[in-house]
Amino acid sequence: MDSFELQRKIFELIEIKTENSKDLKDDLAKLLCISKGAVYKRINGTTAISLADLATLMKHYNISFDNLIYPEKQDILFSFPQIEKKIVSFFEYTHTFKAAVDNFASLPNPQIYYATNELPFFYYFLDRDLTYFKFYIYAKTVWSLDSYKDRSLSLKDFAEEHGVMGILTDSLKTYYNQLPNIEFWNENVLNNTLNQIVYFLSTGYFELPEEAFILCDKLDDIMIHVEKMAELGQKFMPGKEPTEHSPEFRMYYNEISHTNNMLLIQNSLQSAIFTSYDNPNYIISTDARLIDYTLKWFKNIQKSSLPISRDAEKTRREMFGKIHKRIDVTRSEIESILAQ
Repeated sequence: MDSFELQRKIFELIEIKTENSKDLKDDLAKLLCISKGAVYKRINGTTAISLADLATLMKHYNISFDNLIYPEKQDILFSFPQIEKKIVSFFEYTHTFKAAVDNFASLPNPQIYYATNELPFFYYFLDRDLTYFKFYIYAKTVWSLDSYKDRSLSLKDFAEEHGVMGILTDSLKTYYNQLPNIEFWNENVLNNTLNQIVYFLSTGYFELPEEAFILCDKLDDIMIHVEKMAELGQKFMPGKEPTEHSPEFRMYYNEISHTNNMLLIQNSLQSAIFTSYDNPNYIISTDARLIDYTLKWFKNIQKSSLPISRDAEKTRREMFGKIHKRIDVTRSEIESILAQ
């Protein structure tokens, strides 16, 4: 690939990544601090772009130079936000979460694919007590926050620092009112959290042991809401009803393909893959080859999964019945622990 061909390819990729191509030349002129006429000369190859301008363009539009030069290369580029910016508070994680959701919603024609072996954190954040329980676990195990090193668990102590729940609620309204989902579940999605409840109870972390029952009740409530969304085939917030503008919600029972938590945001501008690394931290890739591979993977597991949404009442009731039964088993375990 000669320099002219490389330059042409870069501007083609930039145009693909730009939602409003009519304003592209104006945006490029501002970005490179040159006239609009100079932009035309660089696009048509009359003037070569400098190394500094090339770096500016590739950084701004998130273009990988390796993918341009070595299109057959098997290496895939991932980013890991937490490797450079350690989470030091609930607020910091929540702010990052909000930024991600807002970005999803701003993309043209978004479609979310979600395959998981654990309940997606979007659902935990629908309830204050479940949010604090998961944050408490992350603080002690993943984020290693000093203030939680020797701290016991008490749901009433959730101070919602810096308005954490308000930020989450605003973000979730966007997520549940704007973004369509296709999700792949099985009856084991709550196993990890239910095991965490039993573990933290049996090791004496609960200040009020009876609060373990509250968490089970809240999980039951969330499952009832998700089942209702699956029945209606639409996403909406708890306590609300779907409208004609509510986004589509399609759900499948996947008992064959096991996976970690994987979320694919497909859209007509910039698709991305989020996959958990040390949950709730994640790694991200926008590599077009991996996007294409992952989309095909989702299509394949869809073929081997059973629909749960809309008219698939039998499969839906069976799967959610197993989940509620697993919660009941945990209640029995809690009773046994408290009776000792």
